[in-house]
Amino acid sequence: GNTRWSYQPFEAIYKALNSHGLRHGYGSHAFQSTIAFMSEEKIKISPQIGPMYIDKLPHYSQAVDAEQEVFFIIPSDSTYLVPLAERNITYQLDELEGWWILWNLSERIYPKELLSADELARADGYKRWSYRENPKVLNQFRGGH
Repeated sequence: GNTRWSYQPFEAIYKALNSHGLRHGYGSHAFQSTIAFMSEEKIKISPQIGPMYIDKLPHYSQAVDAEQEVFFIIPSDSTYLVPLAERNITYQLDELEGWWILWNLSERIYPKELLSADELARADGYKRWSYRENPKVLNQFRGGH
């Protein structure tokens, strides 16, 4: 189940993002509001990469998608790295207590390009919560939530 991702080292991840000067990126739902609060909204995170995709701040997802330099906070699972290897995309990686931060990617990648077929098939996943796939998410009063 999801229990292996239930521990989220917010402090360590915030410090790492800050030390690399990273401001826009993708990470699980829990990181979105917590890191926004810790950084006084200087760091914007879109949950379009999962593994928890619920998006309560979809304007952050829009802002992140518009940026060229982005980071990814992902579970330390090499499945995510396969598409990067296949395309010879280079990156830097920090390992933090069961999570990886990828940054300095040699090419702009969007979450959908890193997600496996199984992950994309999840009913509560990307297709449900990405404003790109489900524009209702942008309107919190029209059943987006």
